Amino acid sequence: MVAAILPLAEPAQAAATRYEAESATISGGAVESNHTGFTGTGFVNYDNATGSYVEWTVNAATAGTATIGLRFANGTTTDRPMDVSVNGTAVATSLSFPGTGNWDTWQTKTITAAVNAGTNRIRAVATTVNGGPNVDRRDVDVAPPTSDYQAENATVSQGAVESNHTGFTGTGFVNYDNIVGSYVEWSIPAATAGNVSVAIRYANGVANGASVDRPMDVTVNGTLVRSALSFPSTGNWDTWQTVTLTVGLSAGTNRIRAIATTANGGPNVDRLSTGVPGDTAPPTAPGQPACGTITENSINLSWGASTDNVGVVAYDMAVAPYEYFGWGNPQSPTSVMSATGIKFFTLAFMLSDGGCNPGIKTFVTFGTTPTGPDSDGVDLINKGAAAGLNNDGWTIMPFDFGGHSGTMGAASVSAADGLKNAVKNAYGYSDAVAYTRIGISSMNGKTDETDETVTLADFQTILAYAQQHHLARLTFWSVNRDRACGSGGRWTSPSTARWSPAHCPSPVPATGTPGRPRRSRQR
Repeated sequence: MVAAILPLAEPAQAAATRYEAESATISGGAVESNHTGFTGTGFVNYDNATGSYVEWTVNAATAGTATIGLRFANGTTTDRPMDVSVNGTAVATSLSFPGTGNWDTWQTKTITAAVNAGTNRIRAVATTVNGGPNVDRRDVDVAPPTSDYQAENATVSQGAVESNHTGFTGTGFVNYDNIVGSYVEWSIPAATAGNVSVAIRYANGVANGASVDRPMDVTVNGTLVRSALSFPSTGNWDTWQTVTLTVGLSAGTNRIRAIATTANGGPNVDRLSTGVPGDTAPPTAPGQPACGTITENSINLSWGASTDNVGVVAYDMAVAPYEYFGWGNPQSPTSVMSATGIKFFTLAFMLSDGGCNPGIKTFVTFGTTPTGPDSDGVDLINKGAAAGLNNDGWTIMPFDFGGHSGTMGAASVSAADGLKNAVKNAYGYSDAVAYTRIGISSMNGKTDETDETVTLADFQTILAYAQQHHLARLTFWSVNRDRACGSGGRWTSPSTARWSPAHCPSPVPATGTPGRPRRSRQR
C-alpha cells in the first residue's frame, strides 16, 4: 500500500486557541455550511447590513497582548470592512476583508490587541451595507508577560561574552566559536507544562566579504525540537533580529540549548525571551511537485515555495484519506474533490509504471491491539530494523480490535503510543524521532465490529495527537467509502451526505523565519 503524501507548508507555530464562529454570539447573520474549506461545523454568513456582527467570548489566563486571527472568505470583488473591538473598545476600524477569489477560499486577517485576565469579548462588526465576509473562526494567542534570559548569564560552551558591538541588551552578548557544537544553554522555569513561544535575539554580520547561514539545532531538556534553525544575515554586527519558535516545556526547570551546526559557529546571541506573541496567519499553499533526477534509491522533487508573514521553515504531510478505485463504480477523484474540498489522497493498491511518481512514500501498515502492535507486529518491526529497512514509517489500523474500552479516539491514541514504543525500541530512536516514523490509518464511521464507530470527535482526538507529535502519516479509510448501496444497503450517497471526518482541518504546520542568504564572520 503506497501513500501519496504531498507537501504542506510548515509556518510559524502558534499556541493559539480556536473559537469557531458558529459557537459565538451572532447578530444579523446565519450559520451555514454550503461552501467547502471551513473548520468546525459551519461558518457565519453575515446579513448584508451595516452593524451585523459576530462576538466571541475569549478567556485569557493572564493579561497580555493577544494575536488575533480571523479566518474569512469573500467571494465577491468588493471589500467588506469590519470594525473589531475588545471589551467594547475599538482596536481596529474599517479593517479590510478583501475578495478571496471565491467562497471556498479562506484567508486569515491578523491583528494584535490587549486583553484582560479572565473573560474578554471580541466583536467583528460590518461597516457597510454589504455586511461582513463569511467568517469561519477566530484564533487567539495571548502572550503572557515576556521574560528575558540574557545569553551572558547562561551556560556557554566554546564561546565568549563580548560587548564590542552596539544594540545588545543586558551587559553583553555571546560570540560563538567558529566550530560545530558550540552552544548557549539557558535554564528556563515553568510553573506548568505546556507550549511556550520563545525568541532568540541575534546578530549575524559580514566577514571578509562573505555571507553564510549560521544555523543552529535547538534542544529542550536534551530532546531535539528544531533542526538546523536558520539564523540569516542581519547586515552587520550592530543590527539585531529575532527568530521565534514554539517549544514544549515541563513543569519546573527546563534546559533550552542552541547549538551551532556548521564550522562557522552560531551568530552573536543577545538573549532568549519567553512569552512572545505567536503566529495565527497560515502560509500560502505550496506549488505542485515536479520530478527531477531519479536513481535506484532517491528522487529529486521541487515545488513552488510557500510564503508566510513570519516565515516558512519546512513542509509537512497533509491528512490524506484513502480513495479507493475498486468495487462498485467509485466516484472519480474530481468528483470527490468537488464534494469534499479534499485535495490530497492515499491511493490504495497503486503500482508504479516505472516513471516518476512525485511525493510517493512507503509505509508498512498492519492491524493492532488497543495497546499497540501484537507480538507478530512487534516481531515484524524488529526484523525490519535488524535488516536495515529504512521505510518512511510504520502505520497501524486502530480498529477491529475485537474488544476495547473507552472511546475509539482514546483507543487509537493508546495503540499509537504502543507502536511508537515498538519502533523506538527496535531502531534505538528517541521518543521525538520515533513519533515521526509512525502513522495512523483510521476508519471513517462504523467498522466491522458492532461496538466500534469512529466519530468526528474521535477523529479530532486522533488529529490533535498527530499534530502534537508530528506523526509521519495520518489517513483514514476512505473518503469515497460512503456510497449508495443496493436494496437494503445502509450507507448514504455522498451527493446527500456530509462526509466526516473529511471536513477536519489538516495538521497545522511549525515555526521559524524564512530562509534567506546568511553572512559569516571570523572571530
